[in-house]
Parts: sequence; C-alpha cells; structure tokens
Amino acid sequence: MHKVRPLSVSIIAWFSVVTGVLQLLQTAVTSTPPAVGTVLGTFGAVNTGLQIISGLWMLKGDRHARTLFAATLVAATLVVASILTLVGQFGLILLVLLYAGTLLYFLYRPSASAFFSKRA
Repeated sequence: MHKVRPLSVSIIAWFSVVTGVLQLLQTAVTSTPPAVGTVLGTFGAVNTGLQIISGLWMLKGDRHARTLFAATLVAATLVVASILTLVGQFGLILLVLLYAGTLLYFLYRPSASAFFSKRA
C-alpha cells in the first residue's frame, strides 16, 4: 500500500529546499564574508545544507529526515533567538518561536506521523 504524503509535509519540505538553495546561492554570489562572523556564517551554511537534505529526504517519507529537520530547526531557532536577545529585539523572538512551533506541529501531526512511520 502506498503512503499518501500530507500536503503540509510537501509544503514544508519544498519550502525548505527552495529557500535553502536560494540562501546558498545568495551566499555564493556575495563576495563579502558574512557580517555575522565566521562561526555563525559556517553554522548558517551547514544548517542550510542540512535543511535542504532533510527537505528532499522528507519527500521520500523517511522518519529520520523529519528528526534531522526538527533538530536543525530547533538549533537555528535557538541561534536566532539568542541574536535577537543580544540586539534587544525581544518582540521578534515570539514570531520566531511561533514559526518554528507551527512547522513542528504540522510535521508531528497524526497524519504526518502516519506518513513517516515504517508501516506501509
């Protein structure tokens, strides 16, 4: 029996792939190093690459891809929230948390969990 991919999983996976590719292209095109520094720039590039990989992998229905995506999302959310705290943009932290929470909610709903389960 073929598992039906929920629309929410398709949207999140493709959004992750497309925005990740655009971000990597933008980074490659700009000749100046990231203003955020070497460590954060490297973290951003690695995190973006992992999100692209997990997005493509989620389209195949592998539960490890969902876990990888969730881990990179949580890591990125913590970094962004820390930066926002440092620059005093406390109001934006709520939006970042809301965005991440919404993605995680849709990836762990029962219909998405059925799609990612090993059972066919």
